[in-house]
Amino acid sequence: DHLLNAASPSTRSVAQLAVRSWAGRLFAGTDNAPWYGLDATTLETLGVEDMGGALAGQNPLAHTRRDAARNRLIAAAAAFDAFGDTTTTTFWEFDEHGNQVKKVEDVDRSFVVHDYAITDEHYVLPVSPIAFDLDNIPDFALGRAPATDLFAFDATQHGALKLVSRTGGPTIRVDLGAFACVFHMGPCWLEDGKLIAHVLLFERYGSLGNAMGFDVRSQAFDPIPWSRGNGGPTLRRIVADAATGELLEMTRLSDLKLDMPTFHPLRDGLPNRAVFGTAGVRPDGWFPFNALAKYDLVTNKEEVWHANDDSVVSEPYYVPRSDADDGEGWVLSLVTDTARDATELLVFDAARFGDGPVWTATVGGLWPWNVHTTFVPE
Repeated sequence: DHLLNAASPSTRSVAQLAVRSWAGRLFAGTDNAPWYGLDATTLETLGVEDMGGALAGQNPLAHTRRDAARNRLIAAAAAFDAFGDTTTTTFWEFDEHGNQVKKVEDVDRSFVVHDYAITDEHYVLPVSPIAFDLDNIPDFALGRAPATDLFAFDATQHGALKLVSRTGGPTIRVDLGAFACVFHMGPCWLEDGKLIAHVLLFERYGSLGNAMGFDVRSQAFDPIPWSRGNGGPTLRRIVADAATGELLEMTRLSDLKLDMPTFHPLRDGLPNRAVFGTAGVRPDGWFPFNALAKYDLVTNKEEVWHANDDSVVSEPYYVPRSDADDGEGWVLSLVTDTARDATELLVFDAARFGDGPVWTATVGGLWPWNVHTTFVPE
């Protein structure tokens, strides 16, 4: 098989992480690979979606952001140079017609990125530092090793947040004072010259080649020992001077193992009251996620709904009643119950989240885990 990998004329990817909708387009994506357009009625694959050529030849991340005030979709890509020890991050902004209106690049020492946030003035980029192992390049080139064998997280370096200017200003770096691995970003905004950022932070993390307990080589899946060894992500509030990058506060808001955060879809870059996410509530380890949670960033109140130890919950999606930041609306999640061989769509009243679902519908048998979600009103 490794010879077939080495002889492949192109890279191969599965667009399994996220589905997004913009400018009349529906598309699916993963990290570091092209987006693929989908027919909105049949879900038939239409081919590579390059946004009118702006993303031609590019390998964007699965995550996007929406600037509701400017009515723009924001996309990003990360390119790695193992020999130069750099990561180049590129951001694109698209108007309501899908036309590119801005492109910004930033180069830094090597790090990995999966998600990012925005403010009115910045792209907020979490820096999870890595070190490349050039000795594994021959095995990778011959198809005997996955790309994740080429690098590992570097616990000797500090994690950081980078504020990459959307308006041509300097990039500001916020040093977090210790190693940090951040895959997912919660609400971020500017307030009185300060960055207010919410992140889901790992204090330690193992190999990406065994992420979530899935061994790439053997295809074995054993998530409990993996999650036990990685400690789990927790919600942190980071406050920094947006002009100088000085770290003013970093607070762990909860000990709950929480990830896959979602919040008001029209309030990227604005203050948000509520964050919803998946949680691990298990006697041993924390993954797969078997609970859903709501955290109120104003009252610091946490509500947790526990499915059961045989269930896996998907990233929740918050469908607000209005543009207001009042926590009113609905929260949707797909929950797979392995004991009953069933997948259900659950709907929660966001204001009374801890009361449990107000509506449930069985949608099928054992569905694959729904990593990231979206909601299209049509």
